[in-house]
Amino acid sequence: MLLPLFVISCCSAAGSSSSPSVARATSSSSSSSSSASLVWPLPAQMVSSGPRDLVLSPNITISFENAQSRTLLMARGVARFEALLRKQASGGSGGYGGRGFRLPNSAQGERVGTVEAVAIRLPPPASNTEHLGLRTDYSYTLDVGASGAVPPRATIAAASSFGALAGLESLVQLAHDGRLGRVHIADAPQYPHRGLMLDTGRRFHPVPLVKNFLDGMAVVKLNVLHFHLSDQCRFAVESKLFPQLTANLTGIQAGHYTQDEVKELVQYAKDRGIRVIPEFGE
Repeated sequence: MLLPLFVISCCSAAGSSSSPSVARATSSSSSSSSSASLVWPLPAQMVSSGPRDLVLSPNITISFENAQSRTLLMARGVARFEALLRKQASGGSGGYGGRGFRLPNSAQGERVGTVEAVAIRLPPPASNTEHLGLRTDYSYTLDVGASGAVPPRATIAAASSFGALAGLESLVQLAHDGRLGRVHIADAPQYPHRGLMLDTGRRFHPVPLVKNFLDGMAVVKLNVLHFHLSDQCRFAVESKLFPQLTANLTGIQAGHYTQDEVKELVQYAKDRGIRVIPEFGE
């Protein structure tokens, strides 16, 4: 799947309480710079040691240290990222999990271990509400090959499901060619509102294209879709009370979303840690 080209708007109301105080992408070794360049946005803190001498298992699994942390949202996320990691481990076509682009290879060493498992550490569901808002905690830590464990594994710790998903995204980026190095990342967004506007009030964008935009947003950890749904020339959402708002759309103004499609897109976005803000204009 090709990622869309879009303009990114990063806005902050007053700064984020989770903003890290450390400089972005700090490291303790010269080899870290090449690994850090694989993760975007650059992590708040990243320390790597040695070459990328670990490989992904084609049967890599993602599990939870606490089985109760496996919510429906996280179960869907695990299935998505397991498929991406396994495709990268198998050298699948398309690069970066088949997403349609490749990243440059960084320093590699002789293969000395296989990463067979990813462990996720999350708080119990009672304190992990999976609510999206300005105060949502997207922070996470990611460790690969820590403590000399055999076989080496990756561990992600987060305060929310959305932080865990951000950690999995970084892991996929680090292992874009099926290889990994020993690394520690501690990351959190600098801004609580990281958004993209999609204007369907003037031209209709089919549901698969909107999902493509959401996938692209998730890759770069954007978290707000400003969904412009109406303007003077057209209304883009089905209305049960006023069906004529969409019944007469023809030509270049044709196309609208059913209410079920809007619900589907909102859930699709939430599964990727993205909040949808609709705009209904004049």
